[in-house]
Amino acid sequence: MGGGAGKTPLVPLSRRALLGGGTAGMLAVPSLIRAQGSARHVIVVGAGVFGAWTAHHLQQAGHRVTLIDAHGPAHSRASSGGETRLTRAAYGPDEIYARMARDSLVQWDALSRLSGLPILHRAGVLFFFDGELGYLEDSLKVHRKLGLPSEQLDPAAMARRFPMIDFAGVKAGIFEPGFGALMARRSVQTLVARFVAAGGVYRPGVMLPLPRESDGPMRSIRLADGTVVEGDA
Repeated sequence: MGGGAGKTPLVPLSRRALLGGGTAGMLAVPSLIRAQGSARHVIVVGAGVFGAWTAHHLQQAGHRVTLIDAHGPAHSRASSGGETRLTRAAYGPDEIYARMARDSLVQWDALSRLSGLPILHRAGVLFFFDGELGYLEDSLKVHRKLGLPSEQLDPAAMARRFPMIDFAGVKAGIFEPGFGALMARRSVQTLVARFVAAGGVYRPGVMLPLPRESDGPMRSIRLADGTVVEGDA
């Protein structure tokens, strides 16, 4: 949303614009808002992995943050819910995603140390292909540029290292030793709990669609129960 009355509107952010921020996309949010002036009240809709980290970083940057989700942090319908998710950097030629994944590892490790139970298990990730080897080659080019120690493996090498897997029909693979499994539900719920403990506001609520004519700076959102939540961004 934009700024309140008498304030310069904040830079409008789409997901694509956010990813173009250079470093991990979630880290781009506070700097963009800080550039517009003093601390603001920011509303974050969606308490999944992007929303939870965004709320955390905005709070760390000194903003007052309200986090809203229709079904709760890491609920069963969320794309970042469930017990586990993989983190990897094999995204073909899309360097921005590989960079985000690489840069996030430090923060996942830090969250692991704070949570009391592991969040990130750096077991390594094996990604193998029966075709589309251009995707693998593009991924390796990006990894070499970023200094990632990824390995290209042929089927014989994979069979020796991972004998529990049948590699029949597989043509090649890439092993990423620095990545692994994330405890998805635990990570999001830990983030939101720490956000609330540090003074952030979390509330359940279903955001209604914006009116078609809503153009320009937004100063509030409306929830399905009739509540209007006002904020600067």
